[in-house]
Order: sequence, then structure tokens, then C-alpha cells
Amino acid sequence: MAKSTSYKKINFLENSILKKKIKVFMKSDKLFHRIILHEHEKNLIQIMIMMYKKKFSYPFHYTKNKSESFTVIRGKFKILFKEKNKIKKIILDTKNKFIYKLNSNVFHKIIPISNIAIALEILEGPYKKNSVKILNE
Repeated sequence: MAKSTSYKKINFLENSILKKKIKVFMKSDKLFHRIILHEHEKNLIQIMIMMYKKKFSYPFHYTKNKSESFTVIRGKFKILFKEKNKIKKIILDTKNKFIYKLNSNVFHKIIPISNIAIALEILEGPYKKNSVKILNE
């Protein structure tokens, strides 16, 4: 869990801390990094800062019976949604469409299209191992 300041049950992620984490991520070989803001995987709300590099790739997927929201903090994303063998596309950035709320069991694919793209993701919890369904293309 990332926190820079804590008051018993309140956690903050300060901009200065996030900037430092972004610099470390940019210098690393990783294509993806997650900063967890919730206290435990059993929490009913899972809150994470997701950092992506442009070459990141993950197949169409969803978390079984869980909804999620995704808010752009920095950069630009292409989000693909697959419904009834049709693919719909949206572009998310900080200037135009910047957030989506996805109902449960909808296949989607997150594609960063800027060199670095960062988003706040909120998922229904609790986390369950093997709860992500991958679409075999």
C-alpha cells in the first residue's frame, strides 16, 4: 500500500511521491507498475494507480462479476470493448473523455498510446485469485 501521510484510516498519495514513483518506473525495464492504495486484498473497494509504458500489451479480459472504473491521470489510452463479436473503441485522455465505468463481465483491452500513461483504477473487491477471465483470440 502506498502512502505518504496516514491518519489512522486515511491514506494520501501526494503528488511529489507519485512523481518520484513515475521517474523510477520510467527508468525501469517494466512495462507496467501498480501502486496499491487499498489496505488489503479483502477490501470491498480496490483502488490502484496503474502506470503503463507504450509497449505494454495484455489481452481482452474482465474480472468475473466485478465492475470497474478507470480514470486517466496522465497520457492517452485506447480502450477496446468487445460485445457480441463487435469491437468498440474509445480514446481516453485528460482533455476529452477521461473516465469510464465498466459493468461486470465485459471484455476490454487497455492500450497505452502515449509513451507513459497513468490511470486510477477502482475495482469491486475483494480480490480473488484466478478471477480474471482472458479472451482466447
